[in-house]
Amino acid sequence: MAGLALLTLAGCKDEKKIQAEQQALVKEALAEMVPVAGGSFMMGDFGPRVGKHLPYSPDQDNKPEHKVTLDSFKIAKYKVTWRQFNRYLSILGLPKTATYNYLKGATDVVHFVLSTGDNYPASVDWQNAKGYCLWLGKMSGQRVDLPTEAQWEYAARSRGQLLIFASNNNEYRYKENFASRASPVGSYLPNPLGLYDMMGNGTDWVNDWYAADYYQHPPESNPQGPEKGNEKVMRGMSGGDGAFSTTVTRDKDWLENGKRNPPGYGFRCVINPQEVKNLTLDLKTIRDSKEARVELIEKINASQGDVLKSVSLETKGEVIAVLIDTNLWDGVANPVKHDAQKCGKGTILDARKRAVLAALKWVQSKRDYEDVMQHMEIVPTIDRQVSWPTNEAKVIAFLSQGEAPKNYGRSDNFIPFAAKVTIQPSHYVENLRGIYRSLPAVQANINEPLKPVNVALLSSCTQVTVEQHGWQKVNVVAH
Repeated sequence: MAGLALLTLAGCKDEKKIQAEQQALVKEALAEMVPVAGGSFMMGDFGPRVGKHLPYSPDQDNKPEHKVTLDSFKIAKYKVTWRQFNRYLSILGLPKTATYNYLKGATDVVHFVLSTGDNYPASVDWQNAKGYCLWLGKMSGQRVDLPTEAQWEYAARSRGQLLIFASNNNEYRYKENFASRASPVGSYLPNPLGLYDMMGNGTDWVNDWYAADYYQHPPESNPQGPEKGNEKVMRGMSGGDGAFSTTVTRDKDWLENGKRNPPGYGFRCVINPQEVKNLTLDLKTIRDSKEARVELIEKINASQGDVLKSVSLETKGEVIAVLIDTNLWDGVANPVKHDAQKCGKGTILDARKRAVLAALKWVQSKRDYEDVMQHMEIVPTIDRQVSWPTNEAKVIAFLSQGEAPKNYGRSDNFIPFAAKVTIQPSHYVENLRGIYRSLPAVQANINEPLKPVNVALLSSCTQVTVEQHGWQKVNVVAH
């Protein structure tokens, strides 16, 4: 019995140790995540439209360029190291991989390029890389996964800029910002977004199946790659002479290679926003379903706009377009009847107006504000240029619907110098202009946490909306 008690006590101590190691690993991994604001860019080989107008890569599978729009996400600044990956295996009670053992015992020059030191990038097959990221998500309660190919390129090019190399200065300088041999992670300066080893130190697995012709017919919004395939895409480069762009070059390999997979098959994880998937589904059905539209309105207002915090500027514009849409045959969008219908504690018109204003809460700059207005379309069209002031005028016209002049204060005949103030429905022009003027021209540092717009200005809009349509003021709180 005494022996059994000792075994039980030892088991408890081991379990606590494992839990502590697990918490430490998860905490470390999440701390390495870099926020990437969503947006649109032209994905693929952009060489033909810059410089000498020649392709940056001889490959055909990264052509043609095509427009991609991504929601915001976070991506690890470093590749996963052997220390992190082996600790993950230890926590799960799994042995070290055959690849690790094979490379650990290698003595020839070919395999020496991949160090198995603790702070070097782990080299694993796709299944192991995927498993690590999904486990991290399960342990943290967040949507962690391998990056999509589009997310990887968008991040490597620092939010889709025309960068040939994912280095600190868009240049390829051997032993200064790049090495063909394996190095400890973070040995060289990061790209402008703050990500290390996107140019070398091994390739990165991504989530997508590989298809040579995928760029010929990809979806624009958050592409996930082909539905099926035999090989998975890898991005980045293990070595090379700098002749080709490391930001647009594609490669591929089988999911499982055992100890046959070459050195340098690394990976990093991303965190996708929890709300993006549900919001996208709502937008697809929102025009045909009053219930879905009301659900979206209530979701936006209940979160005071925070459900839209991480979605792309284009998606924010689509949301506003849907909310201000007028339809005489729709009980929610009918401009005559909707004011009398209920939505939560207030009227539908009031709820729609507050949701429109909430969609602007997380714009970070004048450029962001303009992009939201410019993309204010229910059915987005590629390369259509819309005047953002024109769309802004549509928003103002909607916000002014059903509102009468509102008097505040007392007559100056009753209290000297306390003149009565009358606010006209056109006050939204000045209020939105005030929000616009309060924003910087561009976001100062895309790596900093997002900040809400001037809360006082946004509250002044919602206060008048609430008073005009008969229910209590909503205090906008920044999260």
